[in-house]
Amino acid sequence: MLDRLGISYETVDLPFTSPEDDVAAVRKVIDRGDARVTLLGHSFGGAVISAAAAEGGRPYGTSTSLIFLTAFMTAPQQVVDFSGAPGMADVRLEEVTASIDPDAARSVFYNRCSTEDADWATAHLRTMPTSVLIAPPPPAPAWQVLPSAYIVCTDDRILSRTAQEQMAENADTTMWIDSDHSPFLSCPGMLGEALSDILSDVGPDRTPPTPPTTGEDLPR
Repeated sequence: MLDRLGISYETVDLPFTSPEDDVAAVRKVIDRGDARVTLLGHSFGGAVISAAAAEGGRPYGTSTSLIFLTAFMTAPQQVVDFSGAPGMADVRLEEVTASIDPDAARSVFYNRCSTEDADWATAHLRTMPTSVLIAPPPPAPAWQVLPSAYIVCTDDRILSRTAQEQMAENADTTMWIDSDHSPFLSCPGMLGEALSDILSDVGPDRTPPTPPTTGEDLPR
């Protein structure tokens, strides 16, 4: 998808061992070169880029902007209503680890995906320490010092549209796509177009668009 649009990228496999280790994994990629970097965080990854892309109240390294794809983007004292997503109850938050049943994952994370893609993605899911998942947001998140954009996925069953839009109030610009929690699998073309638009025009002076009110108003 991104290759066809001429966008160079690198993915990071977060270790899920501690918040510090996740941040270190992202910064290791930033530190490898001198190129300006836009960090994209999906889901839990939003919390990671919020911590990794700033240090001491300044952008970290060559970090220049942030994209939150149906992701956590919260301020330390912000209250977000996460109760509206039907899939939240399927996540097992045990004392040590957090996990989800594979059948539930197909319905919660990949409800718009093909069976083949959903099976592939489910097979790659990992458990993670509950302590990492419920860790508080960084005291000075990177989006306070860097331009940011939020992509709301309107059919997300794990992060409701309401919760996403509450968090998107922290971003400089917001886009909406008619997608489940995993648009990189269910609608890669639509996601690619959104990312291309954001990368060409992300910044604090951009006026956020008016959110659509019905599915028919969403970009296709």
